[in-house]
Amino acid sequence: KVKKQKEKEEKDKEKEKKEKEKEKDKTADIDNSKNEKDLCFVCKEDLSKISYLAKETHMNTCLDKVSSVSENTGSSNIECSICLKDITHLSEMRRQKHMNECCE
Repeated sequence: KVKKQKEKEEKDKEKEKKEKEKEKDKTADIDNSKNEKDLCFVCKEDLSKISYLAKETHMNTCLDKVSSVSENTGSSNIECSICLKDITHLSEMRRQKHMNECCE
């Protein structure tokens, strides 16, 4: 009887250990998705500790830099750095709007 009780306790401990490991895995997945969301998609800088407005400003600045680099290299096509669509035909304001929509 004591032996059966010990076996049951061991099984319970093992089950509890597996459940804790599953919880850790779930938490890690949540942390990873949060981290990806808080990275600048242009320069990959961590933006998790700044406000939404500051994130938007940072990303617009990065996009402006990317845009000016492609203009300076003489590239005739301008691509969205997110979806890679050709946005050459769009005005600067429409390009910004397009890229902001891609971010969402």
